[in-house]
Amino acid sequence: MNTTLFYLFQAEQDNGHPLPAFANLHIEVLDENNQAPYFQETTYQGFIIESAPVGTTLFTDVSLTTPLGIKVLDNDIEEMKDPMVQISLDNYNTIFMVTPSGITRFLTLLKPVDREEQDSYTFTLTALDADEGPNGLVTYKILAGNQGHFVINNRSGVITVMPGVSLAVGRSYALTVKAMDNGLESQRRSSITTVYIEVLPPNNQSPPRFPRFLYSLEVSEAMRTGATLLHLQAKDRERDPISYSIQSGDPHHLFELSQTSGLLVLGKPLDRETEDRYTLVVTASDGHPEGTSTATVNIVVTDVNDNDPVFDPLMPQNVTVTEEEANSFVGQVKVSLPLCIPHCIFTV
Repeated sequence: MNTTLFYLFQAEQDNGHPLPAFANLHIEVLDENNQAPYFQETTYQGFIIESAPVGTTLFTDVSLTTPLGIKVLDNDIEEMKDPMVQISLDNYNTIFMVTPSGITRFLTLLKPVDREEQDSYTFTLTALDADEGPNGLVTYKILAGNQGHFVINNRSGVITVMPGVSLAVGRSYALTVKAMDNGLESQRRSSITTVYIEVLPPNNQSPPRFPRFLYSLEVSEAMRTGATLLHLQAKDRERDPISYSIQSGDPHHLFELSQTSGLLVLGKPLDRETEDRYTLVVTASDGHPEGTSTATVNIVVTDVNDNDPVFDPLMPQNVTVTEEEANSFVGQVKVSLPLCIPHCIFTV
């Protein structure tokens, strides 16, 4: 951090009659650029709709409500100040760009995307600090844990499987990776981190999974059509796109499940007197064989007072009252609305 120091100097010449002279000395100690910038998160995931116009910011989830913020920090710079680093993409830099300044940067769209042509993009972001020339170049190296199974690109830092190597499912690795700048050897700066790798099974052995097997909710029969009832979100370990559908339990198509977002909405009005509960079986699929899982959604329809009670016409309507006999039985009336009791009030 920069530090400012102030000193006051006094000089005197002693020849019997000292006469002092004063001077202020202002010293500013500048911070050495000895810290590499770093991203606050190691992995980011963004979402954008294929109809988005150029300039649209990527979002954090499928609801497209919160912009995806990429925060870069540099210990050479105060945390609340713009670190003034340069962020570059190792791929797809004609489709996406990172905003050039600010503590928090944003990914924006440079050209339209088409989901049918490509539905996902993976690239590496690199942050360079204020070092100029070769000092600003960062190289990467695997120090330990490799066992000859992986190789790292010394410029981009991308780790890939060594050609010809077959990894065993279930095995895990802990790679010690070093990043260093290209300054003079005596002034070279570096940092070390650990990269954990887990070998997953083939995709056809790992379908997307719902976090719960059973969901239960109550819905009023007065609920408006188009209202969101539930947000189903399955997770796929391989991060393949997931499609959702209602497998059974909705023969009249009263409910709609978004194929891409997993939002369950009410498609048609409900009537509790016709059906008071539904059991939906929903699926999540990654499109591969054996790549489908299911969950159950129990929906209970709650009642609103939307039907008039109707007297049973088969009950006697003519009754006889005996004079001067208190508390004697006169007759009985009956209504045909099942939910009337105890909510109905009878008056004479």
